[in-house]
Amino acid sequence: MSNAHMIFVVYGASGSGKSAILNMISDLSDRVSIHRKDTDRKQRPTEKGKSLKELRFVSSLKQEDYALIYEQFGNKYGIRKDILSKAFENHELHFIIIGNVESIKKMKALYPYMKTIYVHYSPEEIPKRFLERDPLEYEKRKLKIEKQYDDFLKHNTFFDHIIINFWDLETSKRQIRNIMRLYSKEFDFDINNK
Repeated sequence: MSNAHMIFVVYGASGSGKSAILNMISDLSDRVSIHRKDTDRKQRPTEKGKSLKELRFVSSLKQEDYALIYEQFGNKYGIRKDILSKAFENHELHFIIIGNVESIKKMKALYPYMKTIYVHYSPEEIPKRFLERDPLEYEKRKLKIEKQYDDFLKHNTFFDHIIINFWDLETSKRQIRNIMRLYSKEFDFDINNK
C-alpha cells in the first residue's frame, strides 16, 4: 500500500458525531490531518463566526481546484487537490467527511487504497439540540438523517469500519484510535494513548 494515499472518508448522518470525532483525531498523532473541504452552502446560524476544521464556505467551486466536486441536498462540496497533495507529501493519515455514498465511491475510484468509516447512531436518537435550535431545521435534518441512514443500509458492505456513537466521546475515541493503529503500522508511527 502506498502511504502517500492513506485517506479515510468518514460518512454518517447529520448529527452522528463525525465532526466531534474528527476534532478528537488530531490529538492522537501529529501525522494526522483533517480535510477542510469547500462548500457553497450557506452557514448555519450556529456556525456564524466560527472557523470549522472540516469546512470552508466559498461563493463558487472551480473544477480545476478539486479532486472531486459533489452535490448533496442542493449544495456543492469540493475535495481540494492542494490539501490532498500536502497530506500525501507529509505521509499523513488524512480524514475527509463526505456525506454522499455515490461520491465516496467516486473518490474510492480515484484513490483505491482509501478506507471508509461509517459513524452510526440510531436515527430515532436525533440529537435534541436540533429541536432546541430550530424546529423547522429539525424537520429538514430529520428527513436528511433518514435518507442517509437508508443509503448506509443499501451500501453497508461498502464500508471498511463502523464507529458506534454512544454519545460518549471516550468510547468513540477508543474506536477511532483502534482503526488508526491498524494502519499506522504501515506508516511507521505511533498513535498516542491520550
